[in-house]
Amino acid sequence: MENLEVIELLLRPIAAELGLSSYFQILILQVTQFAAIIQHNLRVSDEIKEQVFEEGVDCQILIYGAKEWHSGKIKVKVTVEFCPDPPEEDTEKTQSSQSENETEISNKNHSPVINFL
Repeated sequence: MENLEVIELLLRPIAAELGLSSYFQILILQVTQFAAIIQHNLRVSDEIKEQVFEEGVDCQILIYGAKEWHSGKIKVKVTVEFCPDPPEEDTEKTQSSQSENETEISNKNHSPVINFL
């Protein structure tokens, strides 16, 4: 998602956890604002947040296939990702396919037994 895109959140289940007013059911904000809310509500000190999200934490990393360690800083970024719902058409096909599979399995489990005596 782009930083300036606008999202609409249904807040009821998460409003209190994010420190948002529970009087509102829907909140419209930019992606960067939502990421900032998540970042702000992490239960760590402001000093740690600044170091982790802005300055970076000194570290060494051993990259797969490298022969030596590389020094640098590691920073954490909050990413907001939009995952669209599947189209209703695909959902109906999936449900129909699952129903057919269940019927087929049921028929196999209840196949008639013939006793030759």
